[in-house]
Amino acid sequence: MEKKKKTKIILWVIIALVILAGIVMRFTMGFAYDFQYQEHTRIDFYLGQQFSLADVRAITNEVFGDRDVVLRKVEMFEDMVAISVPSASEEEITTLMNKINEKYGLDYTYEEINIVQEPRMDNWDMIRPYIFSMGIATVLILVYIAIRYAKLGVLKVLGKTLGCLVLAEVLLLSILCITRLPINRFTIPAVFLVYVVVLLYLVLQYEKTRKQVKLEENKKK
Repeated sequence: MEKKKKTKIILWVIIALVILAGIVMRFTMGFAYDFQYQEHTRIDFYLGQQFSLADVRAITNEVFGDRDVVLRKVEMFEDMVAISVPSASEEEITTLMNKINEKYGLDYTYEEINIVQEPRMDNWDMIRPYIFSMGIATVLILVYIAIRYAKLGVLKVLGKTLGCLVLAEVLLLSILCITRLPINRFTIPAVFLVYVVVLLYLVLQYEKTRKQVKLEENKKK
């Protein structure tokens, strides 16, 4: 029992240190972002025909070398390509245009190219679409937990559930900040996964405790 208690104390100390380090990193260096979430340049070409991203990739590799480049087909008929790069000079864009023109029989001029300077995505913009649905889901889950596990103490159960959910998410964000793993399209799914795993773990613990309470009540009868 004493060993278990020491292990628990050590675990809490580690969690506290990780969160503290994460807070320091957040306010000194901030989060790392995938370049699509940072300020970057997007260059759109309407090709007017079916095309292979592999062919466009070969062209961008020649122009931008080993820089990160994301290609995406757009429009209903997928006959337009959006090329996103961290940055691109006028000379590089001109070279890219010439190669696209040659490959697909087009006659673009520099002035006709749609060049968009995409701003860095704000953290708030990333989570805003999920706030309402997650808030409603959390309230419903907490109501269910409060009703089902009322015998374990409503305030105790609700406090523990909310505390564990917040702690788990803060710990996840702290780890991302410390390890410099970039915020990207997998970050929100990871947040949801942690949310679900913590809830499942807590419900299993509550069920176990509830059964024990029920057994004790039956013994008294």
